[in-house]
Amino acid sequence: MVTTLDSAAVAEILRAAGLPTEVEPDTTAYLRSHAAFVVPTMVAAQWMWGRTHAVRWSDATRRVEIRPGHANVRRRVRRQRHPRARP
Repeated sequence: MVTTLDSAAVAEILRAAGLPTEVEPDTTAYLRSHAAFVVPTMVAAQWMWGRTHAVRWSDATRRVEIRPGHANVRRRVRRQRHPRARP
């Protein structure tokens, strides 16, 4: 597993210790895109844990339930970029 950092100096220390690292100057954008992939994947995995059958259409469409969470993330990011923007 690669550790993503925004500091080249810290990344170099971790590499010297044998840990794989990447430097990402725009960490906020990286974390947003990472969350956009990981959150739905983890939610789907949680829903499917312990099931004895494959994914059904009704399971796949449950993603609607996580949309309010994604909207909340988008609002928070918008406020960080434009502090005077309305919520």
